[in-house]
Amino acid sequence: MQYKNFKKRINESNKFLKLNKNNVNLVSLSFLHILRPQYDLIKNFNSFYLKYRISYHLKYSIIKFLKYLFSYFQDKKKLSKEIDLLILSNFTNLNHLNNKIDFYFGNLQYFLNKNKINCHTVYRNFTRLSTNELRKKNKIKNHHFLDDFDKINCEISYFFLFFFEYLKFKIFSFRKNKNFLKNKNFSFLNFLTGISSVRMANLILKFIKESNPKMILITLEGHAWEKVITRKLREKYPKIIIAGYQFSVLSKNTNSLFLKLDKKYEQDFIFTKNKIHKNFFIHKGFEPSKIKILGDLKKEKIQISKIRKINNIIICPEALDYENEVMFSFAENCAKKINDYHFIFRPHPSYNKKFISRYKNLKISKTTLKNDLLKSKILIYRGSSVCYYAKDYKILPIYLKTKNEISIDPLYYFKRRECKILSVSDLKKFIYKTPNLESKIKKLLKINMQFSEKPNLSIIKKILNDK
Repeated sequence: MQYKNFKKRINESNKFLKLNKNNVNLVSLSFLHILRPQYDLIKNFNSFYLKYRISYHLKYSIIKFLKYLFSYFQDKKKLSKEIDLLILSNFTNLNHLNNKIDFYFGNLQYFLNKNKINCHTVYRNFTRLSTNELRKKNKIKNHHFLDDFDKINCEISYFFLFFFEYLKFKIFSFRKNKNFLKNKNFSFLNFLTGISSVRMANLILKFIKESNPKMILITLEGHAWEKVITRKLREKYPKIIIAGYQFSVLSKNTNSLFLKLDKKYEQDFIFTKNKIHKNFFIHKGFEPSKIKILGDLKKEKIQISKIRKINNIIICPEALDYENEVMFSFAENCAKKINDYHFIFRPHPSYNKKFISRYKNLKISKTTLKNDLLKSKILIYRGSSVCYYAKDYKILPIYLKTKNEISIDPLYYFKRRECKILSVSDLKKFIYKTPNLESKIKKLLKINMQFSEKPNLSIIKKILNDK
C-alpha cells in the first residue's frame, strides 16, 4: 500500500473540483471525491487495478443491465401524490429485505408515519440481484427501489456526455487544467465514473416527478452523487427541502465530506448523530443554524450484565473489502498466537464473501452486534463506527494501525497512544502486561465520548411544519 502519496492525491482532487465547480458533470466524477485517505477508497481508480474494475464491477453491471432490459416493461410501484418526507437509503444486504428497521435510518420511517408524517423510503440497490427481483420480493408498502439503470437512450447519452467532457478536458481546457493533463489518474475510464452520479440524480428526479415531496433526506458521507443530486434538485425542484444525515465515522483526515465548493451543492440541513460531529461541521465553516443533532437512529436500550467474559475480544471491520480482509487476517493471527482469549470476528453486513475460521478460539459472528458487544471486553477496530458504542457497552476500544498509514481512527480526538496497536505482539503486551485493565477502561469511559445520543425526531417535524 502506498499511503505516502494520499495527501498529494487529495490536494490535487480538491483543487480540480474547486476550479471546475460550475461544471456539474466534472463535479460528478466519483474518483475525485476521496472520503478519507484509505486504501479501498482509492485503489479502484488506479491504473494497476484496471483488471479488477473490468472483471468485477463490469461483470455484474452487464448482468444487471441484461436483467433490466428483459423486465423493463414490468409495472412499478409509484409514490403517492402527497409525501412529506422521502428517505433515500442504500440496500446492501439481502438479509435486510422486508425489514422495517433500516440499516442507516433505523426506525425513522416507522416513527414518522406513526406521528402522521407521510414518509417513504427509496433504496439504491448495491446487491447482485436486479432491482426488479427485489421489487418482486418486497412486501413493505412504503419501501421502493430505484432502477439500476436509466432508459437505453439515456445510458448512451451518459456515455457520450462524459466522452466529450474528457475531450474538452484534454483539448480545450488547457489553461484551466494544465496541471492535471499529465496526471494518470485523469484517465478516460475515470471520467466514466461520473455516469453513476448523473444517472442516480436523474433517476431520483424522475421518481419524484409526480409526488413532489416536501423534503428529501439522503445519506451523507462525501460522495460525488450527494453533491450532484443536491444541485439538480435545487434547479428542478427549488421548493423541496434537502437534508443529509451524516451517519458514518469522522476521522482526522476526513476529506470530501467537508469540501465546500458552492452553496448550490450544499444541503439545506445537515443532521448529525451527536454534538461532537456537529462541532466538526461548524469548525469546517458550515453555518451552525443548518447543523442539527438528529441523534443515533439505531440507538438501543442497553443493560450491561455484571458478569462479563474478560477473555472475549471483538474485531469489527467497516464496509470495505480491504478492511475486512486485513482485519480477518489479524484475527487469525491473534487466535493462533493468543490461545487463552476468544476472538469474535464480525464481517461487515455489506461484505459479500464468507469467512471460515480455522481456529477454535476464533468465531465468525452470526448473531447481533448488540449480543457480541455485551459479552466482550475489548474492541479492535479501524474505521468502523462500532467504536462509537464503546462507552455505552463499557468496552475498551483499541485501534489497529497498519504500516505507513495516515490515521483513519474515528476516536483520534480522545485516545491515547497506549490504545493503539500495530501487531499481535502489541496486543499481547497490552492484555498481559497492562496493570489494572479494568481501571483503564473506567478511566477511558469517563471521557466525554457521547457519540450515541437519543433520536430527536421533533427536528424533522419542526422543519416540515415551518415549510
